[in-house]
Order: sequence, then structure tokens, then C-alpha cells
Amino acid sequence: MNAMSLDPTTDPSASITSVALAAIGPGDTTGTDTLRRYLYQCKVAVQRWLATLELPEDARVLCEFVDDITTDTGSRIIFAQVKSRDRGSWSVAQTFEAGGGLDALVRSYTLAKEEGYSDLISLELILEGPAGTSKETRSFFGSPTSASVARRSSLVAYGLEPADVDDFLSRLTVTTQYHARQSIDGVTLKLLMAIVPGHSADLEAIYERLLNRAISAHLGALELSD
Repeated sequence: MNAMSLDPTTDPSASITSVALAAIGPGDTTGTDTLRRYLYQCKVAVQRWLATLELPEDARVLCEFVDDITTDTGSRIIFAQVKSRDRGSWSVAQTFEAGGGLDALVRSYTLAKEEGYSDLISLELILEGPAGTSKETRSFFGSPTSASVARRSSLVAYGLEPADVDDFLSRLTVTTQYHARQSIDGVTLKLLMAIVPGHSADLEAIYERLLNRAISAHLGALELSD
């Protein structure tokens, strides 16, 4: 069974992505101190884990390891930042602010490159809520490589080497309109319904167990291997 865990294996027979994650991580883990803020993030992690069930058995999701959610497909590593908001839409400027997500992805990219594994990674910024309507916002969210000179300079200010800007942007996907906090539980239950036969009460119990495992993984309190 694919795993949702805190630490990657360092077994000599592990896949190249497992070896890469062991070398790159764990990154900054201070975010595990504020669970309430990360409950939405835990729910996204559960959905990402369910998606790995269609991948090879060694695929897994790691919580608060290098990034908010790290998906190891066995051949690729996807570092994801998850950002939520109570109201309004997202602008490109907000994602470039300190704490807007791109700054953290720069750190993840840099860690991977320093260990020689940048060719294995993809980057994703997951945004709860819609994208704004400005031309620059729509353009960047749809195609990050369209970033302006000023935006590229912001990435360099966060520590990205100028020569790596194009590569960083080519590996980046911005996912907007992700399931809202009010609806994400229902969406996950529908996903479970398609995977696991049973009554709604059974599915809710399974979801609760999965969510608790994700929360434990985010807190670093439990290694989840099954």
C-alpha cells in the first residue's frame, strides 16, 4: 500500500526518488507547530495520497518534508505549497510576497539542485479559491514561464540563481480554484466512494482515519508506512 509519511526510506534498494528525498530533506519543519492553520493542508494531502493509489506501490506522500506536501511517484518528486484564504481571489503579486508560496518553492528547488536532483522534481503552488482577473495574473498562473522581468527578479531575491530562473519556472504549475474548505470533505468522500465500496458511515470512518494519519504525519508524531 502506498504510504503517507514523514521520513523517506534510506534503504539501499530504494528508488532514485527515495534516495533523492533522503538527501534533499527534510527542509524547514517549523510549520508543524500550528496544526489548526494546516488542517486544510492535511485534507489536501489525503486527496494527493488517494491519487497515488493508481501509481506503483512505492509511490507515497510525505507531509512537511521539504515542502507542505511532497509526492514521490517513484520516478518523480512533486514539491507542493498549499495556500488558503478566507475570501477574495489570488493575484500574481500575492504569490510572490514573502509567505506567498513561491519563496518556499525556491528553497525546495535550491535544496534539490544542491544535492544534484533538480532534474527529478516538479513544483506546484496549490491555491484555495479563484484566480484574479488581471492580465498578468491570468498569464502567469496559466504559464509561469511568462513571468515578467520584475517577477523573475523577485525569485532571485529569494535566493534563486539567475541562471536557474527559466528552469524553475518551467517546472512550476499553479493550481487555482482548489476545493474550498467548505467542500473539500465532500469531494474526498466522493473520491473514496469510487475506490472503496461501502455505506456512507464506513467511508466517513475511513476518511477520518486517513485524515488523522495525515495530521500525525504533519506533526511528525508518527511514521506512516501502511
